[in-house]
Amino acid sequence: MRVASRSGRAPPGTVGTSRSTSTRRSSTLEAPIRRALLLTVLLAVAGLGVTACGGDSGDAATTVTKTVVSTAPEGPATTSAPGNSGIVPPNLRADALCRNGGDSSDQACVIRGEKVTGELDFTRYRVVKLIDVQISGDVEISGAKEAVVTGSTFAKDLDIESTGGIVVKTSTINGELELTGAQHATVVKNTIGGDLTCDVRRANGTGNRVTGNRTGVCSTLRR
Repeated sequence: MRVASRSGRAPPGTVGTSRSTSTRRSSTLEAPIRRALLLTVLLAVAGLGVTACGGDSGDAATTVTKTVVSTAPEGPATTSAPGNSGIVPPNLRADALCRNGGDSSDQACVIRGEKVTGELDFTRYRVVKLIDVQISGDVEISGAKEAVVTGSTFAKDLDIESTGGIVVKTSTINGELELTGAQHATVVKNTIGGDLTCDVRRANGTGNRVTGNRTGVCSTLRR
């Protein structure tokens, strides 16, 4: 035993102990390194995920913005021109036509030879005269003491309410002709696509062609 010790050899059991101690130290050092590497990898992956999500969000926002802009409805066209209804009420359109009429005044509206698109409503005139006009919409005359329609064409209904007299002659009404309230009505040589209704005190006339029904005092007029 002493000879082995003198020759520099380690006593039995010493080498094994030394190797075991070295292995434990190596394992102890490797564990923190592995954890550090794993943490670095996880942070890198998380960073990529955040970047990817941010990119998608940006694209989505861009897509939504483009969609909203491209599908936004256009605003309605507005016009106050007498011959185009636009958003102007029928009574205001009628007033504009009356102002343009050379024979018109505050109390009388005279329209000659006009071609009008849309509805008209004459409500504040004592006298209304429509001569050789063409109107594509419904026409209403109300409150007039005298209403005269001659040589005109109406694509739809013509309603006239008067406190005095009504004259409708040589005109074409594709819809209904309704006359109310007047003391007297003269209806001569008209072509009426709908009904002829006369709720007036007296009526006279002849030569009317009526597709629909004749009611009121006009039912007795000669054809």
